[in-house]
Amino acid sequence: MRGPLELRLLLLFSGLLLGLALLKPNVALTEAQWPHIAFGPSGARYFLIPVLALTVTVVWLCSRILRVPAMVVAGALLLLFGTGDLRHWQYRAFADLHPSAEAEQLSRARPGTVVTLPINPPRWVMVLRRR
Repeated sequence: MRGPLELRLLLLFSGLLLGLALLKPNVALTEAQWPHIAFGPSGARYFLIPVLALTVTVVWLCSRILRVPAMVVAGALLLLFGTGDLRHWQYRAFADLHPSAEAEQLSRARPGTVVTLPINPPRWVMVLRRR
């Protein structure tokens, strides 16, 4: 509450952004959304801005601390945040759906034919009409 206006606005923005994003998440097409957010890597995108805002807040708080033990605790918190961010800063590799075979299937289709091709993530499809 006593921080600069910019920091308070950043925290307000990140809180509103997270709240509005979680009102209607879009993580899975057919399954329930919340298990994917809680236990899968696909929900991490909803927390990027709030985690950055929290990190900026901790950095700002560290700049206000004068005592050495408190600075050590704040530095440990920053290290903890940093390692957590680095551990989760990755995406799974795309599944190999053999795009050359799909392209051949599309090129062999007659004009006007509807072709259904699998795309990433697995179990998603793209429906194309050959011209």
